[in-house]
Amino acid sequence: TNRIGLAATASSALSASFSVFSGPASIADGTNLSFSGYGPVELHVDQAGDDNFLAAPTVTNRFNALGPILSVSGSADFGPALVGRQTITNVFVFTNAGSAPLRIASVVTNGAQASSFSLRLTSSVLSVSSVVQVPVVFDPQWGETNTASFVITFDGTNSPYTVDVTGFGYGG
Repeated sequence: TNRIGLAATASSALSASFSVFSGPASIADGTNLSFSGYGPVELHVDQAGDDNFLAAPTVTNRFNALGPILSVSGSADFGPALVGRQTITNVFVFTNAGSAPLRIASVVTNGAQASSFSLRLTSSVLSVSSVVQVPVVFDPQWGETNTASFVITFDGTNSPYTVDVTGFGYGG
């Protein structure tokens, strides 16, 4: 969620006020905390005094607005394959371990043998806590060692995420 309702009570029964001291957040209508991005947030709670009670000291709460967090697991070493005659498919597991949907903006394949590898992503959105199996195909275009990197750009806190892959091409 992008909005959290805040509440505070005191033995004096006086009302408390909330404010964002720093970070990608704001307060609306006095008690609705909304996030405009991800990262550290510092929230202050104050209670003014009156004729019967002194003002309370400011209470500070620090936390991270996490957003989406990508993790990728799977075998990055495809082993050997015959150039032009054989392909190998490994399945990578993409996990959104964050607290918001993860939206993939791009996947770029880099490296001298980038054309030997393809990532077959079927959806660009991973819901919270979702796990998606993603086939990655090694189709060697050159003999000897083939290497490449997939650079995954998305709207999360650990973007871009890079996955290095390698395989060996026989022949060619």
